[in-house]
Amino acid sequence: MRYSIPILILLLVLTGCASQKFIASKGVFYPQDETRELDALTRFNIPTMEGVAGNLFTAGDMQFLDDRAFLPVTVSSKSGAEMYSYSVIYALDADTAAVLDSLVLKPDEYMKFFALVAEQDLFIVGEQDTLLHIIKTDKYLNIIQRFPIEFSYERIFYVGTAHDKLRIVVSDAQNNLLMYEFRQEDLTLERSRLLAKKHENNYKHVIQDDILWVLNLEGNLLSTVRYNLSAMDPNPERKEFLFPADALSNYTAEISSVADNFIYLTYWEKDDPKDAEKITEIKIITLDYDKETATDKSFAAFPTDYFVQAADGRIYFYEAQVDPKKALTTYTISEATADLKELSPIIRFLETDRKVRFYAMDESVFKLNDNDGKLYLTGLYYQNLGKFRAGDEALYISRDGYKWQPQLFLGVLTPEQETER
Repeated sequence: MRYSIPILILLLVLTGCASQKFIASKGVFYPQDETRELDALTRFNIPTMEGVAGNLFTAGDMQFLDDRAFLPVTVSSKSGAEMYSYSVIYALDADTAAVLDSLVLKPDEYMKFFALVAEQDLFIVGEQDTLLHIIKTDKYLNIIQRFPIEFSYERIFYVGTAHDKLRIVVSDAQNNLLMYEFRQEDLTLERSRLLAKKHENNYKHVIQDDILWVLNLEGNLLSTVRYNLSAMDPNPERKEFLFPADALSNYTAEISSVADNFIYLTYWEKDDPKDAEKITEIKIITLDYDKETATDKSFAAFPTDYFVQAADGRIYFYEAQVDPKKALTTYTISEATADLKELSPIIRFLETDRKVRFYAMDESVFKLNDNDGKLYLTGLYYQNLGKFRAGDEALYISRDGYKWQPQLFLGVLTPEQETER
């Protein structure tokens, strides 16, 4: 009986995937004809608070310092109409992804988290009591000092470093976009600069390296503004792109990703726009910002989630493909041409415990980070919490009556350097 459950799961996978052979390693299944495996995989098991239905996660951009990787995670739970959230900074071994330490940031004790930046030390930036707060720690997550910053702002858009300064971009009550620079040693404010007047807070903001993209899609018109925040004095660069109206007639559009100088727009075609179960096709349009040209690629068997990432001079396409009939989720990382016309799979692995059809494209969880020739991939897996019973709280319930809790995983992969670009 001790081995009956793993054997049963493996049999279900093997019989549910026709004649294809699979191997089990590092906690997931790999197609046997694709020999690449993850270097490491860590599944997080973040408990839910008592009396709540479950957790939802937002994973921030990873940072790296010496031999450590740092993953910021915001955990949100809902009880009735009340939403509770806190953040955790995980310190991990950069090679094995093993969790070495963590720092819990509760809003009532520390602050509401926004961003993490690694230089000689770590800077954790957030908000407490309407003030901007910066916590400085060493690589062991020991707090060196806390700095409340007294200036007025409404929303934080960017935190990074340039010219030996810590830079923070915010908007104020008048929707002006402002940049502040602080000395890294003692976080003394040295300079502030107006980037834009009457900035539109409700537009989509994407940070790609040190470029802040401000994007707005209305019908078939895409308006773009970008700031190079590594420049001494960032200035806005504005462009507009018009797409043929007939290309959008049957689609609901979203701005999905930015990689290098390419913007990716997703169009979901649905039989019924209100029913996520009736999506029939996904079309991804690639906009070449420099050449001002666009190409598109359709996916008949659409990826449920995807993320396009530029790393080390390459474009990667990271996707999750759900087969709800077989309760399988397949994760694939491919090296891609910028227009996505050619996808060359590097690795593919499968999770088997997923019976909830989940169509939220959430790049805040599902993304790639890169450092020192390695890719770090985050995504969701689903825990089976047993049969749903009357009175139970459950975030997701499968069609056959099981409770499922989303959890975060982190994988590490070293792409082969001889892969053609």
